[in-house]
Amino acid sequence: MYSTTKSHFTNRTPFVKLSGILLAFIVFYGCTPKKYVDKSHDQEYKKDNKALEVDYLIYHYDDLQSRIYYVIDNKNVIYKKTDSSQAFTASLKLRYKIIPDPDSRIILDSGSFTITDKQVLLKQGSIGGYVSFNCKAGLAAYIELQLKDENRKTENLVQLPIDKQNTFSTQNFLLLQADSAVAVNSHFRSGTNLIVQHNRRAGQKIIVEWYRYNLKLPPPPFSELSYSAPEYRPDSIFEVYPVKNGYPVSLKQTGVYTFKAEPSSAAGCTVFVSDNDFPKVVTHEQMIACTRYILNKEEYKKLMEAADKQKAIEQYWLETGGNSDRARELIRKYYGRVEDANTLFSTAEEGWKTDRGMIYIVFGSPKKVYKTTASETWIYGNEGTPNSVLFKFDKVSNKFTDNDFFLNRSLQYKDPWYMAVGAWREGNILSDN
Repeated sequence: MYSTTKSHFTNRTPFVKLSGILLAFIVFYGCTPKKYVDKSHDQEYKKDNKALEVDYLIYHYDDLQSRIYYVIDNKNVIYKKTDSSQAFTASLKLRYKIIPDPDSRIILDSGSFTITDKQVLLKQGSIGGYVSFNCKAGLAAYIELQLKDENRKTENLVQLPIDKQNTFSTQNFLLLQADSAVAVNSHFRSGTNLIVQHNRRAGQKIIVEWYRYNLKLPPPPFSELSYSAPEYRPDSIFEVYPVKNGYPVSLKQTGVYTFKAEPSSAAGCTVFVSDNDFPKVVTHEQMIACTRYILNKEEYKKLMEAADKQKAIEQYWLETGGNSDRARELIRKYYGRVEDANTLFSTAEEGWKTDRGMIYIVFGSPKKVYKTTASETWIYGNEGTPNSVLFKFDKVSNKFTDNDFFLNRSLQYKDPWYMAVGAWREGNILSDN
């Protein structure tokens, strides 16, 4: 056992174009400062948080203002007819709070925006745009974003860092796709063409560094391994010169690309390129690879060497579940967690290969999550009781992302780990929340 669609943005009004008649507009409502109450951050990792699917990008427009770009998948958004017109209307509220650190009681700024989307013929697509907020140069803080569907009463909650201390860091870049839509996600398929914009570096070349992916899996939580900072050396470096609207870059190979507006600076904008439908698991070889956490060495080798990998991995889950219905449920849950881990925890590696991804897949989403600027603490079971399990992750320096955390490993995790893995191997879903 493993040691065992389209969204378009203008410089003025945010909008998205779908089939049919569509209008999205934003109204700002001021908020007065108030105290922020400490709370667990577990909601960010719960499956209910995906009832609304949204991607965000923080972009520093100039020294005084910044923007929140968003793309909302409208498949779970409720549209209603609110008047005698023929249009259906979706109404969403986006609230933000800027705080000095993840659990601070101090609110530096707050506000809310109404996003309204109208369609005559309902079509699945996305609602995209941006909202502006005041943000002075030099700020290092966190922004909490709460998106709520007013018609359905579902919401999505995330917390993102704000880094306005360095004009060459990732939040000073915009990436435009082929249809001129702003890319709010940093993951792309190989072969994608981008236009890279950096409004403080107009007319000069940028440096592009390319790195191969790290294929190693994390060791188990009871390993005696201590953290060792990896040495990141680019496998290739090339220069890109500007065209009319920015710097054209073709993401030809899978791996990690970093765009640097200042060659002497370590800061830059990083994107991740794969040849599959990230964050989903779509091939049977991928399915076998990310099932490694609950497979022993012999099982893993047998599945990877199978001539018919589809039949092999399906047979494994059928034997584990005992019948086809249970096997389908196990597959849906396990690989659903892999997809969630890819979305939540990806760094220079796919999220399922990270320490937090490993714990999330095997144990499920934690009951409580406490955050500081330097760590995350996950608690399973009732906090403070003998049967609870606590995992502490320390934030580590990573030139590609600020989302990299390393587990404080301990021998005390050996029994909980094997119990959790054993539950999966017996066809049981652990912490189904």
